[in-house]
Amino acid sequence: MTGETGYPAEAVKQMLPGFSTDHGYPSWPTNLWLTALLQLFRPHTEALLEHSDRVVEAWRAAHPGEDVFEDRALEITRYLSR
Repeated sequence: MTGETGYPAEAVKQMLPGFSTDHGYPSWPTNLWLTALLQLFRPHTEALLEHSDRVVEAWRAAHPGEDVFEDRALEITRYLSR
């Protein structure tokens, strides 16, 4: 979630294959690396997106009528633990 706009995991997962940053500025090698990194970690990214959806929905169920984007405790809803 960014800019107080939340997209469901399924919508973002559909956008992932289209992610490509191959322009030369500010750093062409870095931009290619970022694109490759997202491809490499796509399964992890998808799992994090799904986890975030579950966290947000659980919060909404526990706080009816409140705005999920106003709770700073939910600032980080995506993480992997070992």
